[in-house]
Amino acid sequence: MSIAARFAGAALSLGLLAQSLPAHADTYPSRPVRMVVTVEAGGAADATARFLAKQLSAQAKQPYVVENRPGISGMVAVQRVSNAKPDGYTLLYAADGLAMAPLLVPGQPVNIEKDITPITIVGVSPFVFAVNPKVPVKTPKELVDYIKTHPNGFKWGIGGIGVAGQLAIERFSSLAGIHALEVPYKGNGPSIVAALSGEVDGIAALPAGLKPLIDSGKLIGLGVANAQKIETLPNVPTVASFGYPGFEALSWFGVWGPKNMPADLAETVRKQVAQAIQSPDLQKEFTRIGFTLKVSDSPADFGTYFKSEIDKDSEIMKKINMKH
Repeated sequence: MSIAARFAGAALSLGLLAQSLPAHADTYPSRPVRMVVTVEAGGAADATARFLAKQLSAQAKQPYVVENRPGISGMVAVQRVSNAKPDGYTLLYAADGLAMAPLLVPGQPVNIEKDITPITIVGVSPFVFAVNPKVPVKTPKELVDYIKTHPNGFKWGIGGIGVAGQLAIERFSSLAGIHALEVPYKGNGPSIVAALSGEVDGIAALPAGLKPLIDSGKLIGLGVANAQKIETLPNVPTVASFGYPGFEALSWFGVWGPKNMPADLAETVRKQVAQAIQSPDLQKEFTRIGFTLKVSDSPADFGTYFKSEIDKDSEIMKKINMKH
């Protein structure tokens, strides 16, 4: 074989090897990353996305650009990301409400279980059950007994039909074998105001909105829907400790990639998020709105958790015959 032929063969082999290497073999990211958020600017999901993007930009020395794509319960953003190239340069950031999207808006052209790749959870916050002081209960068990003996005498305030707070109430009600009227309001704020005024008797809301009201005695904190007590409300016990082991109802934020995203690239992004949450500044910002930073042990673990959330929400929404 001639020397020229040998060089040609070597060049061909190197070319084939280069083609077989993953596209993200170079240091990732090497150019700007777009983070698509499921909601409009403002609010907790948008704010936390921007906090995270700022920290990721600082550590990667590349811009992470937040792009708001609200609409159809988050499905506009999902479709935007699902159609992107699975190279890690387009990511999805969404809250727990995404698990309810297929139930609220069926018939969408994208499937959140198949058309996006789970990467990691980012932050969590448990719901807290609270009542107006006029209700003669101090614990979740006393609440259950009260509702059972006063079937028409207790009203929950909810921030809308299908919101996470309503699902937290429904999860607990199903577990405890109780049922009470649910009064919908246009947002969590108005539902909290209704509980304060006594227009409704109880609510399930996040710690950030309830802490000053519970600390001042304007509302009574009955239980935290979390495996452990939380620093924000150290005097409020867990719901689980009153005979409801394992009960949790959490609000959370997460990151996904496009469909067919390589597993090793998803893990790379997860690790970068894990590094980002070590930032004291990022921890401070999440803590300020009542969330604890946390990452999944692996993209597969987050995928399993996300699927379980979809299944739980589906079961509850079918039970209460929820309509959009």
